[in-house]
Amino acid sequence: MPKVSIITAAYNHVRFIRQSVESAQGQTYRDFEHIVVDDGSSDGTADVLKSFGDQITYIRQENRGAHAAINRGIRRSSGEYIAILDSDDAWLPNKLERQMQAFEEHPEAGLVYAQAYIVDDEGHFINNGEPGGKPFANPQRAFHELLRENCIPVLTAVFRRACIEQVGFFNEALKATSDWDMWIRIAAKWPIIFVSDALALYRIHENSTWQALMKTGRVNKEHLLILENAAAAFPASTAEGIKSRENIGAIFRHTAVRTGYGLWYRHQYSKAIGYLLFALRLHPMLLKDALFALRLRFIAKLILGERGTKIFGDMKRIF
Repeated sequence: MPKVSIITAAYNHVRFIRQSVESAQGQTYRDFEHIVVDDGSSDGTADVLKSFGDQITYIRQENRGAHAAINRGIRRSSGEYIAILDSDDAWLPNKLERQMQAFEEHPEAGLVYAQAYIVDDEGHFINNGEPGGKPFANPQRAFHELLRENCIPVLTAVFRRACIEQVGFFNEALKATSDWDMWIRIAAKWPIIFVSDALALYRIHENSTWQALMKTGRVNKEHLLILENAAAAFPASTAEGIKSRENIGAIFRHTAVRTGYGLWYRHQYSKAIGYLLFALRLHPMLLKDALFALRLRFIAKLILGERGTKIFGDMKRIF
């Protein structure tokens, strides 16, 4: 039985898939299996994967989305640890070796992650070679910090199978943030360890699913769903639960405002006002924020005309 199961979900990345698989096969740490789930590719990805023969376990399915493919790979796998490698990304040769060493040094850890260099479709460094991914300001509060932002690059994460057994599989309904949701669930139960090295190459290109989802504003919308699920995990009957829910509530309001602003910038005003009013209902004192008030007034007038201006004025007088 292999120690580590590498899971790759592949979809129409014929240009990058060979480098991705070869980077896994070239690891200095050798006790692994590599399961690649082809999520219905139509561009020649399947032919490239089949050329690796028994170096990988190849599974093909109808297109169901990346995290459905990852979940299928996990169910097929047998390793004590699970590592995710997207089909357009790549690992540096010592990636698994460094992280498995970290697990030996921290046997209590549920997940180990690292930094990743950001590259373009040609493999050139972006951001002046500064890697993405960062440590937690306070590792003891990893769960709370993850509620605000996802600092764990998915291609660098290695986690115990026991985590999946305890918190469940990736949420396939979340198209943009399923990995973020998983890290939060793991952090609620297990310590998370950061390796301060860049051990992978995260690729940004025009066909990147992540980039497409970012442009739609879906990330912020799904962030709200993640926060709702996180809050539900804390009982309101305990002091710790009340404090955690209050913290999540503050992040929730901030995210609702940020989502509304994002829709504002894309001129989707009817959707933007819904998020801004939702945030206002949670925290009426937002009307005292000049920028928030200005944008809400603009949208109200745009949608409702002078009646919207009057309604906004009445609200301001109340608060």
